[in-house]
Amino acid sequence: MTSPLVSTTDLAASLSGDEPPVLLDVRWRLGGPPGREDYARGHLPGAVFLDLDADLAAPPGPAGRHPLPEPADLQRVLRAAGVRDGAPVVVYDADNGSIAARLWWLLRWGGHAQVRVLDGGYAAWQAEGRPVTTDVPAPERGDITVRPGHMPVVDADGAATLARTGVLLDARAPERYRGDVEPIDPKGGHVPGARNAPFAAHTGADGRWRTPEELAAHFAKVGVPAKVDGPEVGVSGEAGVPDKVGGSEAGLAGEVGVPDGVGGSEVEVSGKARVHHKVPEAEVEVPGEVGGPEVRAPQEVGVPGKAGMSEKGEAYGESAAQIGAYCGSGVTATSVVLALEIAGITRPDAPATLYAGSWSNWSADPARPVATGDEPA
Repeated sequence: MTSPLVSTTDLAASLSGDEPPVLLDVRWRLGGPPGREDYARGHLPGAVFLDLDADLAAPPGPAGRHPLPEPADLQRVLRAAGVRDGAPVVVYDADNGSIAARLWWLLRWGGHAQVRVLDGGYAAWQAEGRPVTTDVPAPERGDITVRPGHMPVVDADGAATLARTGVLLDARAPERYRGDVEPIDPKGGHVPGARNAPFAAHTGADGRWRTPEELAAHFAKVGVPAKVDGPEVGVSGEAGVPDKVGGSEAGLAGEVGVPDGVGGSEVEVSGKARVHHKVPEAEVEVPGEVGGPEVRAPQEVGVPGKAGMSEKGEAYGESAAQIGAYCGSGVTATSVVLALEIAGITRPDAPATLYAGSWSNWSADPARPVATGDEPA
């Protein structure tokens, strides 16, 4: 399996090769200053800056501080940055990959598999004396089509069930997990049953990622299975629409039926819902560029609402069995999804599930229970 990381040495070689990757700079800090200021002071030659708040998230609200962007908005941003269907992309942040992982995840969610994260980020590149610039590129417009639904997502109900029936990992610092402090969200603590797996443990002091073996050992300490072979995912579901899929019945959560004759196999999901495994893409309308024609982006069949979850919060698409992650707002949790893949615990075709709204969504609902202290319960 090709690593989702790329070293500074390999990136430097590929930039002078026949098909250099599109470089995307996503440096960002919680509380500022803006990453664009860092970009203006220096960046990798040819890199395009994308802003986490403006480009890689929908406006904050009940869904959380960094909700997933609308597919059409993400497509517009990526095309402007020069991303092309099937072409390689390398994403980097300041150092530890926790922000770059968000765009890695979004590209994978949108159906673009050719994306890697620069190991060590800008700090590693600069420390080696490699070239940087203040020139701002004008990339040729890309043609990527965002096809949402290739990475599994759950909402609060799905996260609650996953914490009970599988392993839900909380990527935040221990003091926020325990509820000792909460500098941003309405209340401190964690989702009952969630286990603390701080994203800071993924990298060493130099910001480079730990080895697969070290990451596997880190996750083993919090109870993550050593390897996931099956496609089950532990998420909740209350509604299923039975239909014939490839000759067998498959219940997809939601209210829209699955067309007869769609090939594939069904995947059992804990709770009352089922997730259809690898449903062929169905055409759905996604608004195109302003003033331009509409584009048609494939989406999973029969699931209403935002791509990646049903309106009741069930994940869809194949997922690693019973493993999910959340953080403060759905950003650094994606680095847990990435780390699980680097460790060999999950696979690209069966990734861990993301609770996209994360604690900013959970804690905003006063009816949601909150656990505090070191223990999951």
